[in-house]
Parts: sequence; C-alpha cells; structure tokens
Amino acid sequence: MTEAWVRFFELFPEYRNSFMRVESNGNLVILCGYATWKKGEAPDPAIWTAKIEDGLVADWRIYEVCPSC
Repeated sequence: MTEAWVRFFELFPEYRNSFMRVESNGNLVILCGYATWKKGEAPDPAIWTAKIEDGLVADWRIYEVCPSC
C-alpha cells in the first residue's frame, strides 16, 4: 500500500484534505470537509470515515458529497 500512496502523491503533489468537522463515537471517526487536487481548482466536498481497532485504522472510506444536494 505504501508504494501506491507514493505513486499517488507523485501524480498529485498538491493534493490536500481539509477537515471542517471531526467527530468520533466509539471506534468510528467521521470527518467532513473537502479535497483539493491542485491549487486554484474547485474543491471536492467529501466525508471520510475511519474505524479504529487496537489503536490503528482498520477501515478508511471516502464518500463523495454532491455539492448541489
């Protein structure tokens, strides 16, 4: 997986996640915000979730948010 992330950031060196809201409930963490792929481009709203097991991220998901919804 590390090699895949290295390649991702080679392809998208300006990629950033900005989290506007972070909440947790038990072992579930929910993050709301947006991703930017390149400076000056419109951001992509998203929701990220993480399930934590034994102090580590066991599951990480990204959900696209429809900006007009």
